[in-house]
Amino acid sequence: MDDILYQLFLGDYDPTPRTSGLSPEEGEELQNIYQKMQRVLGVEEMDRWFGLEADRAQRIEYQYFRAGFRLGARLTQERLTPA
Repeated sequence: MDDILYQLFLGDYDPTPRTSGLSPEEGEELQNIYQKMQRVLGVEEMDRWFGLEADRAQRIEYQYFRAGFRLGARLTQERLTPA
């Protein structure tokens, strides 16, 4: 079941595009901060950091997705099970 659920999570069944949730001003400010960090840390360290952060964020999102899916399945089962 996890394989199917993970495929759903990866976007094979995602009718809506994902957005960052940031306003253009916030995105610009974030970009400025990243550029400052890159000057201090260097390109390789920033790439390494971005990769680790992306992996961490994906694991957290997947945990939330699984919890929501299980809740939906539990509510469906509860609704379909005779009292």
